[in-house]
Amino acid sequence: MKKLAIGLIAVLAVSIVSAPAWGRVDSYSLNVGIPVSFEFSEDENTQTSPSSKSPSGIQVMLGTPFYLSIGFASFESGFTDPNDIIWAERDVTYTFLEVMARFDFDFGFLGIGVGTGTAEFTPVSTGFFDINEADATEWFLMLGINLGDTWDIQAGFHAMTAAVELEFGGAVVASGDLGATLVTVGAGFQF
Repeated sequence: MKKLAIGLIAVLAVSIVSAPAWGRVDSYSLNVGIPVSFEFSEDENTQTSPSSKSPSGIQVMLGTPFYLSIGFASFESGFTDPNDIIWAERDVTYTFLEVMARFDFDFGFLGIGVGTGTAEFTPVSTGFFDINEADATEWFLMLGINLGDTWDIQAGFHAMTAAVELEFGGAVVASGDLGATLVTVGAGFQF
């Protein structure tokens, strides 16, 4: 949580300090994105990445005239290996509240953001290990390209981490970070 707070402060500071150097946004915008690619990070114990399902979900952000966007995101994927005793075909849903510094140019925008939220695993128990809801954080980059005065298309790269604890018989037997990367595409409308 401390890293996320530092990240939020850094995003806000960069936004405020560099605001005069970037194009002025004179309106609000609504941006909507969907995930198109998802991959779990390499497990440091096995040196392999768990196999993942195709992602689903949505990201919605409201852009303000003050170089900041705020939003909500919910992304879902899962593990596909039925022989993995820990992950055992679980699904995981990441839910985030997000803040993004938005820097506009003549051709589009660049966004740098962070998010905080949770990672929820279903099923929680597979008969062997339980994985309860975990704290999750993300950072992301977005690039938008204008399609006229009111519409834009955009792509985003998200890096996510969840602080997972494995329980067996009610006792925590292992803990660590579960990382994942996600690519989103979407569109925005200025009003």
